[in-house]
Amino acid sequence: PAQGRPAQGTQGQQATAAPTGAGPFTPPPGTKVEPTLLAPMEQGAQFSVSPRGVHMGTVSHSGSRWVVVYDGVPGPKFDQIFAQGDSLTGIEFSPDGNRYAYCGLQGNEFVVMADGKEMFRDSHTNVQDRIDANSCEQLTFTSNSKHLYFFSLIKYEGATGGFRFVFDGKPDPMNSNHDLRSFAFSPDGDHVAYVWAGCGRDLTQKLIIDGKPAPYAGGNP
Repeated sequence: PAQGRPAQGTQGQQATAAPTGAGPFTPPPGTKVEPTLLAPMEQGAQFSVSPRGVHMGTVSHSGSRWVVVYDGVPGPKFDQIFAQGDSLTGIEFSPDGNRYAYCGLQGNEFVVMADGKEMFRDSHTNVQDRIDANSCEQLTFTSNSKHLYFFSLIKYEGATGGFRFVFDGKPDPMNSNHDLRSFAFSPDGDHVAYVWAGCGRDLTQKLIIDGKPAPYAGGNP
């Protein structure tokens, strides 16, 4: 503990003690350490460590394409892996650290992968007639780590764009609302409600609960 506190130096000056992480690591007596290869060493490769430090995902090359290596096991090949929010690798972990997801480009389609399996595939483009990170943005697990959701920006009526809210691979009808501040998730993570707002010439609004319109009008839940 003394190493973690600033030490008082001479003449009123403070000297900072050496960091506790300096020097070689010595495990406690009786600890068995087994080195495990999680990904090949490659210049420019990026990796993410899950909450609680149990799993690791790496975005690496496979020939001329990209691949996500999860705990040493490579996934399918992609032309591009899209970044997600603060995750430069594009790999999103569940709150409990036991699940992972990412989204990438394969040819003229984007694919959302969850736990190494394909969850959603689509070829809709945006108003620039392309597929990019906005095709599967804000990829997130619910609080109980059971469900995965994201927003998909696609072209609507030729010149405008709309968003689909996709929950566990099931897309809601396209609307203009993609502000998570107006989405309410139940504490257990199993339910979601939000105001569906039309886009383009459609100006209607309705309250959506678990993907179905409520039988009554309602504002932000």
